[in-house]
Amino acid sequence: MNHIPNLEKIKAVSLPFRDIQKELMNLVRQDAERVGVTTQQLIVLLEIATNPTGGLEQLSDRMQLSPSTLSGIVDRLVKSGLLVRERSERDRRNLELHLSAEGLSKYREAFHPERSLFLQRMSYALELPEEDLNLMLGVQQRMLARLRGTEGSD
Repeated sequence: MNHIPNLEKIKAVSLPFRDIQKELMNLVRQDAERVGVTTQQLIVLLEIATNPTGGLEQLSDRMQLSPSTLSGIVDRLVKSGLLVRERSERDRRNLELHLSAEGLSKYREAFHPERSLFLQRMSYALELPEEDLNLMLGVQQRMLARLRGTEGSD
């Protein structure tokens, strides 16, 4: 059997990232279920509500999802009346995505501060001391740069 150097340290460092991501997605899933959409649909509504410009290609880039995956989610949101596709006023060749009135209502209900488990738990987590949060963010950014092989290549 091959010996992997530093395996225990690798696990100790990487598994908490997985656990945090899993818990965040679980919280969003619970909010999504409460308002009757899927987790992915709610994340798309959130992204469009907070970054309303652009079409499918820009949304795909921002969300780091393939256009084909995102297209299916968007199609279902359009069919359910939560999203609207409109011709761009700036460039009539392009379609832009916007929340419908119902989509905006669904987004607001999902992320209502008194009902959203995601917002409640994140607010609690963000009560950690500012210096701890800044240290964590800095370490995460440096670790990500090293994993991507881009540290020091500014």
